[in-house]
Amino acid sequence: PKILIKRKVNMFKKLLSKLFKGGSAAAMNKAQPAIDPAKVYDYSKAGANWDSVCKINIGQYQSPIDWPNSKDLTLNETLKLNLAYNDMENVQVMNNGNTLMLTSDKMGGIEFEFEGKMLKYKGVQFHFHYPSEHAFEKAKYPIELHIVHALESGAPEDYQYQNAVIAVYFDDSKDTENKFIKELDLEELGNTTINLKQFMDQFDMNNFYHYKGSLTTPPCTECVNWLSLNTVQDISKAQVKMMRDHWEKYTKYPNARECCPINGRTIYKSCQEGMKIQVKDFLLTNLTNKGLILRHTANQQ
Repeated sequence: PKILIKRKVNMFKKLLSKLFKGGSAAAMNKAQPAIDPAKVYDYSKAGANWDSVCKINIGQYQSPIDWPNSKDLTLNETLKLNLAYNDMENVQVMNNGNTLMLTSDKMGGIEFEFEGKMLKYKGVQFHFHYPSEHAFEKAKYPIELHIVHALESGAPEDYQYQNAVIAVYFDDSKDTENKFIKELDLEELGNTTINLKQFMDQFDMNNFYHYKGSLTTPPCTECVNWLSLNTVQDISKAQVKMMRDHWEKYTKYPNARECCPINGRTIYKSCQEGMKIQVKDFLLTNLTNKGLILRHTANQQ
């Protein structure tokens, strides 16, 4: 009897070993790569201490910036932005220690016309920052979404346009749950369905800002066409906290780089209207990086 019991125990152990080694489909979907501390950026000074990792690439075209008032931007009604995104299934949400990132080779992409050139970009990933990296007359939103694209067709001399990043801003002043964020299932960090086309189709593609800048994380390469959409999205405070908690376990600080000097760059708006920003009150949030006080703006008026 003892031998029989022992055999049964060993068989049970082998069965468990196979289940956990191979992993069920559900378990594999939830699998997350180990966070490499060496690849987590030091946000303790909001990027002001990144000279050693960005020195070669830091020039006069760094990002993010503090957007000037709309009346001070250069009107360029020839700017064109066309979206061709897809809705996607079984896309894994990853926490890389710096942000929550969703990557897919089936995102679709955009076409951006500027200075007589039509540039075609393929979407490669999107991720989030708290608070927004870009500011609006020193005011910041709680969350900024970056949709990152790589140049798919263009001349070799277009190196400075190798990437295009669309910025979308989220405001929690109404404490309204965002359907798109909810459907991403960010809390579970598993495979998810992304209704990206449906989400992006609501934006006014005739109303955006543009400037030439850089990546906002190391190596801070100056190779980005920045496109800022001027329709602010609602988000709940609980959703903001949930997203922050994922990466601040590793960064220890908000994952937003400080605003960089414009250095005489021309900042464009695609239409006369621009973004309507109104700071109703000074909702102060004490962010521990650099002891910086950042204002959250009220909802778009």
